[in-house]
Amino acid sequence: MVHVLHAIIEGLDEHLRWPEDNHRHKLATVFTATFSGCFGVGDVKEYHIKKPKDSAQEKRLWSGGDNRYKLLRVVDHTG
Repeated sequence: MVHVLHAIIEGLDEHLRWPEDNHRHKLATVFTATFSGCFGVGDVKEYHIKKPKDSAQEKRLWSGGDNRYKLLRVVDHTG
């Protein structure tokens, strides 16, 4: 897998660039509300979890039938 990742990075090297400061500020106007001022939001990791067996705790913490939670990567305009 490491070799594949290196090949992808090498093959896309000329296309993968960190945006200049003024471009980051422009991109930061795209998102509103919770992600206002951010120019990048992406899925990072998904974890499978077990529902709590305590019904009171389940009511406070559980919002549906999907047994997982996700982490997001968010990048603000300062980088």
